[in-house]
Amino acid sequence: MQKLRIPKSPSSQLSNSQLILGAIVAIVGFSVMIPSTIVMYVVRAAPIKSSYLEAYSLIILIIVGISVVQLQWLRKEKGMFVGPRVLFLLASIATVSTGLIQVGAGGKHLIFLPLLFLNVLYFFVVGNGLMRLGGLLVAVLVLMASVYASGVRGSLYVAIVTIAIFSLGLSEAMILPIWANQTRNLKLTFLQRRFVELGSEMQTIEDALERALPLIAGILPVRRCVAVSIDEVGDIDKVLAAWPEREPGDLALGGTFEAINARTYETVIVSGDKCYLPGGYVGTGTAVIILEFSHISWLSRFNLEDSIKSLVPSFLGLSARITHFALLEYQSSTDPLTGIPNRRVLFDRLYFELERSKRSGKPVSVAMIDLDHFKSYNDEFGHVQGDRALVSVTHIWSQRIRGQDLIARFGGEEFCLLMPETDADGAKRILTELKGLVSEVPTLKPVTASSGIAMWNSFEDPTTLLERADRALYVAKRKGRNRVEVAW
Repeated sequence: MQKLRIPKSPSSQLSNSQLILGAIVAIVGFSVMIPSTIVMYVVRAAPIKSSYLEAYSLIILIIVGISVVQLQWLRKEKGMFVGPRVLFLLASIATVSTGLIQVGAGGKHLIFLPLLFLNVLYFFVVGNGLMRLGGLLVAVLVLMASVYASGVRGSLYVAIVTIAIFSLGLSEAMILPIWANQTRNLKLTFLQRRFVELGSEMQTIEDALERALPLIAGILPVRRCVAVSIDEVGDIDKVLAAWPEREPGDLALGGTFEAINARTYETVIVSGDKCYLPGGYVGTGTAVIILEFSHISWLSRFNLEDSIKSLVPSFLGLSARITHFALLEYQSSTDPLTGIPNRRVLFDRLYFELERSKRSGKPVSVAMIDLDHFKSYNDEFGHVQGDRALVSVTHIWSQRIRGQDLIARFGGEEFCLLMPETDADGAKRILTELKGLVSEVPTLKPVTASSGIAMWNSFEDPTTLLERADRALYVAKRKGRNRVEVAW
């Protein structure tokens, strides 16, 4: 199962957010502990035990020294040499140092005991579930030992330890939903970034959704995700993607009442263990995302609705981005008037076919086609009627040519037809038929077409080949137009 993971810092299993928050907690702890120690040493509210203070000072120097070295490594972009296990050990030693300063300067007043909350918080911020549990256990043991070493005995000891342990556990339980929400927000941020990347990387919405749906399992407790497209009249079109795999009933999910409402009103619909999200435009229709949930924990319920709603902009942005790039690709490769390929596509395909002809030895022919006296047609009936005639002619030609052929608008009323695996005689038969089809086009006055054909001679470049076809076209015009000529 592919899950969304927060990017890790170099050479470490900790996320950047964990490192930053952990550093903040550590700085707060030192900012409180060091001045408090100096004050207690000066005021001497309790007997000072020098051996404990010396051990505490040594631990602080070691931790600060390691932190400074690690900071220098990061500044030099060498990564992290302090791994999670070493970090847990250092955090445990820092927790012990809290107990040492409590025994060395706090006495029975237990002034430094609340600092254990910062130690527990540090474990919580930088660790996983096991490390948090281990950190809580270390804090409890240090608590019990430091209270005992401070001279507290009997029922007072039991009461203090019980209240402190309960407070530590309660504080961790209160922090848990907050931290879960923060982690969710981070994952959502990276999910949105990943969706943007998929919109740029993938060519089709189907490919993008196949990569995107598994990522949802890293945020929501889902067991299945299905994306269905619905056409413009509201009929179910097809299954775009599914995770973990497609099932026979996936298509029917798009026809449910909830899916129709999610599409119509562009809102999130929750029904039982399923959730329906609008997925944006897909071609001439729209997409609906269906999420089927597994067991939802009590902690997940706190932010489940917000998490679901936050997915909608990601899916809408993904479909919009792919649609935008597809539109740009279409506009850059298609003649806006006639809808057929433009010169850029023609030259790309021509280069490809000539290279293929070199390997296969099969012929390639091109033809330049021009509508005769079309300027006078525009002058007489206007450019709007001229454009309609061009569209009609290209439409009937596109229906006639073979699937392997390519017809492109070369400019104005001039077109180019690329015919792979076709010699000059075959090309002449095709162009003669296309010339005859022009007379069938309903125009305001009869329109004719002249053509010039050139077959590739295996050594000329594409431009020279087109120039030969163009010269043959002018020969056809000089001979009276409405004819096909071949350049030999």
